Amino acid sequence: MKNIISGDIRKLKMSNGKTLEKNLLEQADLLRELIRKHLIDYRRSFSPSEYVRRGNLENSIVADSTVQIVGNQLKVFVYFDESANHRSGFGVWSVSDGRGKYDDDDTNFESGSNVDTALLLDQGYKVRKPVWFKDIEYFGHREGAKFVEKAINEFNKVNSMGIILSNSDIIIK
Repeated sequence: MKNIISGDIRKLKMSNGKTLEKNLLEQADLLRELIRKHLIDYRRSFSPSEYVRRGNLENSIVADSTVQIVGNQLKVFVYFDESANHRSGFGVWSVSDGRGKYDDDDTNFESGSNVDTALLLDQGYKVRKPVWFKDIEYFGHREGAKFVEKAINEFNKVNSMGIILSNSDIIIK
């Protein structure tokens, strides 16, 4: 325990011969892979008809390469990087007939018009403004896929360290 208190988790060996740090990083990578697997399963469940997938989302999941010691907790962050974001039509639709003010100029989006795709797919959303796409399933609305929750549930069953995560361990910014 002295090694943990001093912050030197790189020296504390576990029964499998690996350091505590190495084990935690492997578990973070396992969680990353499980999130990716459940996301891919969800995306394979339907084919979009109104847009083209670019593949950035599946490859945007990152597991930190360092373990942080914060108080009495060891933390490794698994998150979606910026490539999970894309330009959004939300907030720029202002023409009364529902046509977006940028429908004819797809390069003229206002700054700050990016959307966190991972969050929207995982939690779900519904466009409320009277825009042309609001009634198109998977484009104007969708149920949350809950792929992060599914990954956490699977992680709790299969991780080799007996780590138990809950949805309260998820930080959404």
